[in-house]
Amino acid sequence: MMDLFLGEFFMFSFLILGIIGLALLVFWIWMMISAIGNDNITGKERWFWFFLMLGLGFFTVVGGLLVALVYYFTERRKMKKFKH
Repeated sequence: MMDLFLGEFFMFSFLILGIIGLALLVFWIWMMISAIGNDNITGKERWFWFFLMLGLGFFTVVGGLLVALVYYFTERRKMKKFKH
């Protein structure tokens, strides 16, 4: 009986961690795409943010996510809500 409970617990834990991981992956990709399309920063800054997120994300997942968060709070929030 206890083995069945532990199996279900671990299955549920992996499901939750998988959903969180997928959400973080989508956020990371969204921020890289946003960096390339951001008209409020110069071309060099765009590529700097993109390659910083890509490079750190490739070598350390946490580093890529931290850079994506920094980009979101420093540059992404400055973007205009509606482009005319």
